[in-house]
Amino acid sequence: MGTSGGIGVDPGTVVITSEGVNNKMESVDDVAVLGSTVRRPAICSPEVRAEIVASAQEADIPYAVGKTLSCNDFYEGQGRLDGAICEYTLEDKMAFLQTCADAGVKNIEMEARGMAGFCHKLNIPVAVVCVTLLNRLKGDQVLSSHETLQGFEKRPAAVLLHYIKKKLSTSA
Repeated sequence: MGTSGGIGVDPGTVVITSEGVNNKMESVDDVAVLGSTVRRPAICSPEVRAEIVASAQEADIPYAVGKTLSCNDFYEGQGRLDGAICEYTLEDKMAFLQTCADAGVKNIEMEARGMAGFCHKLNIPVAVVCVTLLNRLKGDQVLSSHETLQGFEKRPAAVLLHYIKKKLSTSA
């Protein structure tokens, strides 16, 4: 649960992740193990995702379901132009973000792929729920007011609290 940059979705949209992808749009988490790379599927639990979607609908919170690009860093991996190292153009960045959108990516952050890969490997039900603070196809700067952002940041928790309350009431 947290914040993210959106891809083709409005600021304030809660993204419910179907799978975490790397910068090649592969739904795998590469883990370094004893000098080798182990590739683990980075898939979120479809059953949990469906229940969280229902909670977002019932709570009347704007949401989207899709892939989440999980990057290794905040700047280059996410195509930002204002980092200490930037060896690509605005056109390169926009082409990459459009590739993401075309592949079904709805947001960018840094943890979903690792969480999904870990939990999927251990057969632990997993969901990733993040709110978008901006649409990266329209710019890199968050333009919403502080008050608006505070409201956005409450949305993932509101969806998940609704989900948890439903789970507790059905298990009682």
